[in-house]
Amino acid sequence: MNTTHLLGIGLLATTLVVASGCAPSEPAASSTATTAANLYEEQHKRAVLNLEMFDDLDFNVFSGQRWGDLHKSHSQDVLVHWPDGHTTKGIDNLIEVHRALGPGLLESVYEACA
Repeated sequence: MNTTHLLGIGLLATTLVVASGCAPSEPAASSTATTAANLYEEQHKRAVLNLEMFDDLDFNVFSGQRWGDLHKSHSQDVLVHWPDGHTTKGIDNLIEVHRALGPGLLESVYEACA
């Protein structure tokens, strides 16, 4: 056997040992589970924050007509597509429309049920 042949056999044997699972695979599985758990935690925290923001927006800003807080959830150049097909651009235009609309349908339904 020549040296090249022996090197080839050695490389093949090393490849087979690693591919057969003799190399440690536990950390990779554990790492994947940890990554998935961390991702879930991050997404859960984000969802909680988004719901808190929505509650504040719905109950305080829209229902309470506290327009100064609208910037917490809307950019200055916000583009809103309304159900009737028209759009408004800019936070000032959005506030103007909401002032004209008043508290909104949901609040009037709550008042009727109270």
